Amino acid sequence: MNASQMSDEVVLNLLRPLGVSVHQLTQAEMPGYMDDWGEHRFAEFKNFKAVTQGGDRREALTTIQRDMQEAKGDHVSVFYRNGSAVETAVNNMGEPEVYFEISVAFCSTNNDLEALAAAKNSNRHMPVVLGKDFGFSAIPDALEQGFRCRRASWHPDAFIYLVAGSSFTVNRAPLLGIFPEGTEKTYGAHIDMNTGSGAIVPWGIVHESVMARDWEILPRSIEE
Repeated sequence: MNASQMSDEVVLNLLRPLGVSVHQLTQAEMPGYMDDWGEHRFAEFKNFKAVTQGGDRREALTTIQRDMQEAKGDHVSVFYRNGSAVETAVNNMGEPEVYFEISVAFCSTNNDLEALAAAKNSNRHMPVVLGKDFGFSAIPDALEQGFRCRRASWHPDAFIYLVAGSSFTVNRAPLLGIFPEGTEKTYGAHIDMNTGSGAIVPWGIVHESVMARDWEILPRSIEE
C-alpha cells in the first residue's frame, strides 16, 4: 500500500465541520508535542481510519468524518499530529482502494481559549495556512501577519493587505494647508486593496464579504 501524507488543506477540510478549534502539533524533543504557539502539550491520541473499495474518495472522507463527529462529544478543540494524516488510492494488490488515516486528540478543556488569549497578549499568532475556500474569520489574522488575501470572485490581480500605522510630520500637500506645518499626525492601521487595474484604494468591508466562504490566503509577496 503506497501511502502519502494528506495536505494541510485536506486535513483542515476534514476537521473544520466538527465545529471545534483545530490545532496542529509537531513532534517535540521531549515526550509530548509542541502546539501552534511552541508550547509543550501532552495529549492522548486516537487513530481514525476509513477504507472504501473502488476508489470512492468522498465515501471514505464521509466515513472518517462521521466517526470523529461521534467521538468528539462535548470537546471544544482537536489537535492533530503533523504528518499523521495519510491516504492511499490503491491497496497492496494494486486494486483501487481509498484509505484514510488520521491521528487526533480531542480536548474537553478550554486550554485552547487560554492559549489564544496568551497569543493575543504576547503578539503571537496562529500559523497561517495558504489556500482557498476560507471563511472571513481566517482573514484578519492572516492580514496582520502580512499575508495578502482575496475573494475568488474578484479580479485575478485584486487582493487586500494590511497597512501598518505610522506617524509623520506635516510638511506637504494635501495635509499641509489643512494642518499647520510641523503638526504631528498619526495614520492608523488600515486595509488597502490592489485593484484589477493596479490602482491602490482603501478597502471598505461589506456584509457580503463577511459572510463569504470563498476567501483565499496568498503569499506575502506577489513574487512568491
